[in-house]
Amino acid sequence: MTEVTIYAEGGGNTGHEKARLRQGFEAFLRPLKEQARKKGMGWKLICCGGREQAFRAFRRAVGENGGRIAVLLVDAEGPVERAPRAHLTGREGWRLKSVDENLVHLMVQVVETWIVADAEVVASYYGKGFLKQALPRAADLEKVAKVQIQRALTRASKPTKKGAYKKIRHGGELLMRIDSEKVAPRCRHCARIFSVLSKLIQEA
Repeated sequence: MTEVTIYAEGGGNTGHEKARLRQGFEAFLRPLKEQARKKGMGWKLICCGGREQAFRAFRRAVGENGGRIAVLLVDAEGPVERAPRAHLTGREGWRLKSVDENLVHLMVQVVETWIVADAEVVASYYGKGFLKQALPRAADLEKVAKVQIQRALTRASKPTKKGAYKKIRHGGELLMRIDSEKVAPRCRHCARIFSVLSKLIQEA
């Protein structure tokens, strides 16, 4: 394998918006990127916009192969009670049966779940007026519904100078700052992407 390519959901419709989110994901996943580089492997992260676009780009890459570890990373959009492939097949109707389970990854239930897992950093980013106590305190954040996560983050950030959380405006910047080692213990699918990709890179 010569390259790791991650096809991620999100980033909006413009190149500028996608670049901002890509930078955030690059920073958050930096330990994996550094591991790949040490192995002499390429690394590419592509923010595809919508989840359907991410899926299609991923499927094309899997079909082409060419020595690439192609990875899909999308929001679960709800509770996850099955393996990622089965979850997406059931929810979206995507054909993933022939795809290696190790290449399919979920943000559970949404990327904002990862963001609120590092409350200290989020509070520091928004500054004065941020209502940190409004963020969910659950040890297992993946059990907190998508709508609750998003409402809590909006409520907590609304009184600040930056204003209420906006995915395009704030999401990438927050991903640049949060610590994956704080997120993983509260979000098992976050821990999974690090452990699974680390093993794939090591074995490549």
